[in-house]
Amino acid sequence: MNSICKRPTCNRATLGKGYDGLCLHHARATGIAHQLVSWDEVNAEYSRLIAGGWTNQHMEHSGIIFTSTAREIREHRRDRFQKRTLQALKETPTVSPWRRATWPLSRRLKALRAIGFTYARIGKEVNLSRTFLHSIAEQRNQWTSVETDEKIRAYYAAHENDAAVKVSRQTERENYPRPADWDDIDNPAEEAVASLHKEKFEPLLRRKVTPSLQAKTRALVDHYGSITATAKALHSSNRMVGDICSTTGVSILNRLAAKIAYHYKKLEAAA
Repeated sequence: MNSICKRPTCNRATLGKGYDGLCLHHARATGIAHQLVSWDEVNAEYSRLIAGGWTNQHMEHSGIIFTSTAREIREHRRDRFQKRTLQALKETPTVSPWRRATWPLSRRLKALRAIGFTYARIGKEVNLSRTFLHSIAEQRNQWTSVETDEKIRAYYAAHENDAAVKVSRQTERENYPRPADWDDIDNPAEEAVASLHKEKFEPLLRRKVTPSLQAKTRALVDHYGSITATAKALHSSNRMVGDICSTTGVSILNRLAAKIAYHYKKLEAAA
């Protein structure tokens, strides 16, 4: 193929094999070349970058598209966009170099908590606030800065092999995997199991009402004179005390069962 448009009367240079030997003028005339593309095509690429951590400002700063163009795509202000806009988006890697995902950091922070570290201690040593670290651990934001990512990763690498110390009751309840429980903490498909407590601690365990517990509750109602007075003494509701008195098998909190046993024991001691 020569460098001249294959139309007999045209002397313009061709643009390559993608235009079947035609110049841009005749390629557009025959429908081979399109200056404009649909919003759907552009939005698909734009959404891919947003999912990868890009922002409109970062796209402009990197010379991909202007923020005004990005807003037009996001808000679907028009149906057609320049083909070069689509091409610029397509040529951009999905993962942003400006921000990092928080889920690997969340795993690291929780693993450190499982061996006795606190957000306050970590924050003091990496110069980040306790509240900010907690928000990362809970993944309230999907992305964070590269600087924050590097700080937390470096701190974790320095302390992941530290000896475990006694953790708070709240941390026990959370039952986070320790650093040693992870084969590859950066593998999104891995689901580590906590080695300290195989079953997650549940602070609100429930139990079924037995005939014995029902008899104790009825004795308390007789002692206090009414369901209302009994419920007040147990810090429970009238309906709950009534259900316990009338039905076995109803599910109640362990702490309520313990209160019933405690008050009944006091009643027996006073008899």
